[in-house]
Amino acid sequence: MASLKPSAVPKQAMPAVGMTSHAMVDPMTAGLGNTVAAELRPMHPVEAIEANAPAQEAALTKHALDATFGSHAFLRTQFEAAVFSQYHRLPGLPSSFVALDTLSGADESISFADYLGDARDPVEAPNLRAQAEALYGIRMPAER
Repeated sequence: MASLKPSAVPKQAMPAVGMTSHAMVDPMTAGLGNTVAAELRPMHPVEAIEANAPAQEAALTKHALDATFGSHAFLRTQFEAAVFSQYHRLPGLPSSFVALDTLSGADESISFADYLGDARDPVEAPNLRAQAEALYGIRMPAER
């Protein structure tokens, strides 16, 4: 019988953050509310209403625009949303989609990101020149 060398024994992959080797949620890193039982539990009725609210609001807006201005009004709004969602900032900066927020009315509410700052914002300023060069496949001459 051949003995197995330590290198021949497959290494077990490290569990993901918040998970133990038994695929159970670690409450010390994931928090007390993040358990398998919490994931399997049915949604609270208010939570289900909040999850469906954006779709219901869009349907209500479409119906109101159709009834008030005709069918072209909602189609124009969809067209404008498609155009406004195409504009992005340079690499390294997240796109804020200000025009899209204005069109949808999202600029009229204050969220935690508005008050506390966005979690996507980098701590250090990114090198915009290097990211733009990588995006467009160009290389600028070295500075002297």
